[in-house]
Amino acid sequence: MDATSISEGLRIARISAKRKKSGWKRYPGSVRQVCDGILRDCWNGQYYQASAGHFCQFYTRDFGIACEGLDVENCRATLSYALQRFSEHGAVTVALTPSGKPFDFPCFSPDSLAFLLRALHVCKAEQLAAMHKDFLEQQINDWCDKVIADDGFVKSGVHFGGMRDHAVRSSSCYDNVMVLLLKREAKALRIKTPDIKLTPALFVKEFWSVDHFRDERGDDGISGDASIVPFWLGIVDDDRKAKLALRKLHGLRMDKPIPLAYSPTGKQAPKMIWQNLFVKDWESDAKWMQLGLMYAAVAKRHDKVIYDEVAVTLRANILKNQNILEVFTPDGKPYTSRFYHADEGMLWGAALARKIL
Repeated sequence: MDATSISEGLRIARISAKRKKSGWKRYPGSVRQVCDGILRDCWNGQYYQASAGHFCQFYTRDFGIACEGLDVENCRATLSYALQRFSEHGAVTVALTPSGKPFDFPCFSPDSLAFLLRALHVCKAEQLAAMHKDFLEQQINDWCDKVIADDGFVKSGVHFGGMRDHAVRSSSCYDNVMVLLLKREAKALRIKTPDIKLTPALFVKEFWSVDHFRDERGDDGISGDASIVPFWLGIVDDDRKAKLALRKLHGLRMDKPIPLAYSPTGKQAPKMIWQNLFVKDWESDAKWMQLGLMYAAVAKRHDKVIYDEVAVTLRANILKNQNILEVFTPDGKPYTSRFYHADEGMLWGAALARKIL
């Protein structure tokens, strides 16, 4: 772990300690008013922060998830800021520190570039993409060399960062979805890529298993991100499969008491990086609001019964806390450990909740 990641970890631990003692900001009003207050606090005049709490910086993945629900002009300003920093650094990274220094945690993450391209497309920032075309094309070439094996799928036996960044997985479903996302968004932006062999049909053939997407290639394990992200991003558009995946997660109670866990309670989670000692079990059966809102979005399109149930739960959670918190324990309490407290005022939470709930 590099010096920047250590410094960021210490900064976050200090703010978490204060939140444990004093609690979090409470925004008055309805769900919509809570979301609006969070979005105001996440815009710092230069870029959208990942949160109004301790992630008061640019996170590539978080912004790429949230961008559809944000002010377009502010989004373009955010992208201009991030691309300038990345191009000066010579690489797209997971995040920028509050002072603008690029860094990866815990390691290189394929979703960083994929979600950056998605944001450029969603925000109609084609002119900005064109300004940085040479840089982006070089990044895509390097990305493909690092990530994609000769058969077109993500390399096996290599740990990449991502949404579930503490989990050590091999050619995960999520990372393979990022190959397809990058391919789709680069094409939409008219940015050249190497010949990427993977297609949605090949992906489904390799990863679909009866009623869910396999968490890792060659393994029949289940996870919340594998079962939801392909549908949420529109990489797979299949009503029957979406219903089956939603029902599988629902049947395993991964959405109880609030959605959504990465792993079912009682099931063995993947091997975790050593830093997981500071936040025990938070990427196993803890409940993540980000994944829960994606789950609700997929349910809204494909399963009204599940959507109606989880929408009530999510609204009640937001109103109870008068905020959108990052992560919860398996029994629905704000996640806390000796070194960490769930963040508050999540950018993606406000952006997604305004659209979904």
